[in-house]
Amino acid sequence: MRNVLRKCCAALLMAALPVLPVSAALETLSGNGEYIMEHNETMKEAQDVAFQEAMRSISQQAGVYIESTSQAKDSQLTHDEVTALTETVVQVKEKRFDRDILPDGKIKVRATVTATLDTDEADRLLERRVEAHKTKKRYEAARGEQAELKKRSESLQAEYDEAMLGGVNESTKRGDELMAQRKYAEAYTAYHHAVSVSPKTAELYSKRGESLRLQGKDDAAMQDYDTALSLDGQDALAHYGRASVLDKRGERAEAVKEYRLFMDIADIDFYDEEISRALDRILALEK
Repeated sequence: MRNVLRKCCAALLMAALPVLPVSAALETLSGNGEYIMEHNETMKEAQDVAFQEAMRSISQQAGVYIESTSQAKDSQLTHDEVTALTETVVQVKEKRFDRDILPDGKIKVRATVTATLDTDEADRLLERRVEAHKTKKRYEAARGEQAELKKRSESLQAEYDEAMLGGVNESTKRGDELMAQRKYAEAYTAYHHAVSVSPKTAELYSKRGESLRLQGKDDAAMQDYDTALSLDGQDALAHYGRASVLDKRGERAEAVKEYRLFMDIADIDFYDEEISRALDRILALEK
């Protein structure tokens, strides 16, 4: 029974004891500063200067700890980062000022400061800063890789575009040669290949339209002419082709309008024969 009572009393005593917080890991730092007053300065101003000198010494001591810990964690902090961390984890506990009168009558003020460095908090803040540095490095590395991939992609795209342009030019040239030989169906095939590779080029549609018109496929030709003009309203060959089809259909007014549009923009060096024919047809249609 006595043993039971002893155990109960011990339990009650343990429950009654306050739970003490785990104390932070504190390191005591001390620093000294001196300043000789000028005649026009107050004691408060002199003490402030001496105090700042003592605090610089303490900050340097704390900075040594932070920098060494930073290096151990493989993270190089800048001077400003070390200063910012030091100001956060150093707390002044005591400051004392002494004064001496020098032989020349001036007063020398001495400041003695005691402070604590919270190493646990310093480690926590440093860990966050290290992780931020690592994240920044990963981000910069990712951006570098992305830039390199973009550069490579642009280079490959340029090579591809150059190859495609060469194919378009070759097909267009072949189509022009076949048109000169009146081989309109074969010319259509060449132009069609060029259009499939470069579907945003108005000239290719107007040339393909001409190969269709000269085969008697007026409706399909008109579709190509309209597409060409939707891409480039100043495509002379498309206007000429439309005028020719409209003329054939007997739509005199519309044909004259298209012939005039063609003549307004046509280069005489390329369309000498077509310009002559357009003039003849305008005169004939307006009689």
